[in-house]
Amino acid sequence: MVSGIGPKDELEKLGIQVIKDLPGVGAQLWNHPLSSVSFQVKDGVELSSNAGALSFGLSIISEPPSQSNDVMLHTLGVFNVTTGEALPTRTVCALELPNGSSWLRLASADPTVQPSFNYRYFHHDNDIRRMRNAVRLAVTILESGAYRGTVEERTASTDEPLASDETLDEWIRETVGSSRNVSGTCKMGPDSDPMAAVDQHCRVKGVTGLWVADSSIISQVTRANTNATAIMIGERVADWVAGA
Repeated sequence: MVSGIGPKDELEKLGIQVIKDLPGVGAQLWNHPLSSVSFQVKDGVELSSNAGALSFGLSIISEPPSQSNDVMLHTLGVFNVTTGEALPTRTVCALELPNGSSWLRLASADPTVQPSFNYRYFHHDNDIRRMRNAVRLAVTILESGAYRGTVEERTASTDEPLASDETLDEWIRETVGSSRNVSGTCKMGPDSDPMAAVDQHCRVKGVTGLWVADSSIISQVTRANTNATAIMIGERVADWVAGA
């Protein structure tokens, strides 16, 4: 956007010369919101390192409206790296396929100034509904017999926020975290989509000799970490650029 490619109104506000008006640049930012249910492990119980914990998880299909495997739960052991002491462990609830998108905008024409992000988590009713249900499922699992020999007590959320949908929604919004799997701010799409910024070969629409090769071209956040996807995009675009 600093180079003059992006939504015309936003660029002109900052005195940036408009090279190409592309309203989709910076719009439709996607990410995975997280909510963590924490618990204290019983004395004498040792949990293995969480280095490979993200390889294991419980994929869930929420009650309709939903999509296949739209929520994931996984448990992470947390340790004080200085003392080795086990801290409250977390069962993380991740919304894999959110319905609500967000945005990125320039805060200044100066490229050294951090842009403005607004993740707008849970502004879509279906997102907060599914996260609420995921947190309650995590609590139920921790209170089951499978965890009886491991869990000393649940430290968050406490029973008070769980008492009603309203109080639980407030707690989720106050404690929300992020997977930092950002995508969508320069999405791929056909010419008929006014919000698409690149074509099927990742070429910026209306600009000659310019490609985008990162996760911003992904039109909707994926169900998984975007690292491998971003590498694939970079390698594929490199071939196209080399052959141009």
